[in-house]
This record gives sequence, structure tokens and C-alpha cells, in this order.
Amino acid sequence: MKDEFFERKIKDIPADILFESANFIVRDHIRERLLPLEIPGLYLHPAVYIDDRNVWHEDYWFVGTTKEFDCWDREKSSFRKKKIVIGDEVLHSMISYSLNSKLIDEIPLQNRLFFKMGGTTDGLVTCHKSIAGIFRGSGKTGAVLKPTATR
Repeated sequence: MKDEFFERKIKDIPADILFESANFIVRDHIRERLLPLEIPGLYLHPAVYIDDRNVWHEDYWFVGTTKEFDCWDREKSSFRKKKIVIGDEVLHSMISYSLNSKLIDEIPLQNRLFFKMGGTTDGLVTCHKSIAGIFRGSGKTGAVLKPTATR
């Protein structure tokens, strides 16, 4: 797309959230909304995005978490039958998630606001609906949030 944009004189404007698999960076204004929440395990590191025209965008932050929470329901979720075993860890390749409401209810909300899904090969970032608006913004952030059922 870089060459096509250049030929058509289209200037690519980077989104507020940029992804590479389950990893992502966010602009300053999103970081500012996350900081006061004091989310356990959340860390933010300065990041630079260099666009197709070699313009440096230095107002980004890498978002990560040390929290992993395996809370998906093995009965209600869809996943491939073949498991991946690494040491004593068993990982599943997910198709769709349904959360285990019993496990969720056992963890205080503050400790499950933001985490990586455990027990899966993708380790997708999961956030509670109370903070989803920070990432969703006005719908132009670059993020697509998918609600997960707890039944």
C-alpha cells in the first residue's frame, strides 16, 4: 500500500492504537486515561512509530501486562482439539471464547480489568467492559473490541 498511497498522494494517518498480533501501542491520550486506574500488572513504555514516509510519531506507548488469567470456559468456548504442550503448560488454539463466570467472580474487579488470556496460543489481551471505552474511543482508535460471554 505504501507505493500506491505515494502515487495517489494519500497521507496515511496512524490510528490511536496500532497492533502487531496481541501486542499494541497507544497514543498519549489513551495512556493518560489508563494511568490513574492503577491496573495491577499493566506497564507502559515509550514507543516510536515510523510511518511509510519516514515520519516519526513519538507520542505512542507500548502497552503490556504481566497478568495472565486462564478464565475461559472449556465447555462453552470453541477451540481446536489439538493441544500444544510446553513443559507443564497446556495451550489451546481458540476459535471463540466464553468466560467461566465462576472463575471471574472469584477475582476482584481491579485484578481483572486488563490481562492476557491464559491457556491459549494467542494470549489475547482482555479488558473489562468498564474500561473498554478507553480503547474503543469514538470508534476511530484502530481497535475492534469483541464482547465475550459469561453464561
